[in-house]
Amino acid sequence: MDEDRFESEFVIEQNDYPINTGEIFENEFNHWMAPEDSNLTTYSRSIAEDLIQIIKRLLVEYSHPSQSHSKDEEYNKYLQNKKNALYSGPQASHPNPFHLDYFVLGLSKPREEYEKPVFHFNGEYHYMYELRQPLLIPYSALKRNQFEMLFAFSLRQCNLSEWDSFFEYHLEKSFNSELKPFIKLVVLIKRKFESTLFNKGQIEAISEWIGFNEKVSNQKKIKTVLTVDQLAYLFKALRDTNIIIETNNSVIISWLSEAFESKIQSQISERSLNNKFYTPTHEASEFWQDQFQKLLDYTKGKKEK
Repeated sequence: MDEDRFESEFVIEQNDYPINTGEIFENEFNHWMAPEDSNLTTYSRSIAEDLIQIIKRLLVEYSHPSQSHSKDEEYNKYLQNKKNALYSGPQASHPNPFHLDYFVLGLSKPREEYEKPVFHFNGEYHYMYELRQPLLIPYSALKRNQFEMLFAFSLRQCNLSEWDSFFEYHLEKSFNSELKPFIKLVVLIKRKFESTLFNKGQIEAISEWIGFNEKVSNQKKIKTVLTVDQLAYLFKALRDTNIIIETNNSVIISWLSEAFESKIQSQISERSLNNKFYTPTHEASEFWQDQFQKLLDYTKGKKEK
């Protein structure tokens, strides 16, 4: 089993918003501990249990256990007792559904002998997982219902002032900057969870985002063969040489995102444009040196006619 196969897909930078199951669990635990101190809505225990079940299955499939069966019989007995404690006494009926922050599998043979992850509890080989363990899961690894649930919880926990950045991140990373299917997902999540997970302010913010981006998705755009880094480099050059005199770079970047589409992407990510605008690539520089020479030759040819 290759639990590390997704590590290369994530290069986490400041202000990134990946799906992190450990962070989701921790934040919901804190909310249920003191809901009166939170501005988040409180939902049913059944929704909490559905979320926990999704996190458990993802941990088994894509992470290593924190403690594993060994040759030490006393240690194996300890793991078995940890598993038995999950289903007895006050633990099982605690008012906070996130109170238990671990679970223990009981497999019929050593975990390494399975070709695929298994989710059994009654075997003699015990493996413990921590629900607070950070686990970053890409969209491609999730079933649709898993992504909807985790996306909704991540969104609800995100500071409202960062929602635009949150949406921009997942539009680019999870939906390859394809705006229309992403809008459909957000509409579905709003309908599915607005009465349970989101407060009034959050519902209004989702509605505003949907309304604005539906208009953007229906706008006629200029098609270009330029890549994102090439487009960003061109307009940064125009800005730096004062051919464009707009002083707010964010206005330029936002307009580019709304006005252009490439052969690959109908919606060019504002997030990507922003990154390439401020950190131009060497390849884009070389591309435009060549293109500017071609334009110079073109104007010379026109002048000679």
